[in-house]
Amino acid sequence: MTKLTARHPKHAKQKHPKILLYGGAGEGKTMGCLGFPSTYMIDCEGGATLGHYTDILAKSGGVYMGSDDGANDMDVVVQQVMALATEKHSYRTLVIDSYTKLYNTAIQIEYDRLAGKGQDMSKTFGAEKKPAIAGTRKLIRWLDHLDMNVILVCHQKAVWKNGEQIGESYD
Repeated sequence: MTKLTARHPKHAKQKHPKILLYGGAGEGKTMGCLGFPSTYMIDCEGGATLGHYTDILAKSGGVYMGSDDGANDMDVVVQQVMALATEKHSYRTLVIDSYTKLYNTAIQIEYDRLAGKGQDMSKTFGAEKKPAIAGTRKLIRWLDHLDMNVILVCHQKAVWKNGEQIGESYD
């Protein structure tokens, strides 16, 4: 008996898209995400609380999770994604807006914790990023288990080389 498990490509299960969306302020990233079907919106920035945003989200059958609900806590967000991956629900699209804010908040929380313990932060290069990186790895692992569309919204940043801006990328 063979141990090979590959199958004909036509029998592969089609997956939902996992999208990283980035752009500058005011370019319509949040607005564009709200119209996706049955959106589970994790709003780390509070940008989707205005009436015209909530109207679109409600019309598409979506729900809202804001910072008061834990949207800026990496562990809470990972737990929500785990629940979406393991519980029966009717949501079809997960939006995390913005992942940049969630990631940077995790870094700042750890920085404050380390500095509060009296550590000289100039001598602990990158230590404040470890929990954010670990949380990101766990999040990505669980996003792969979701049978949903996924949109991670990120801020845009400049890319520099030899003191010259050569383009833009996600932050």
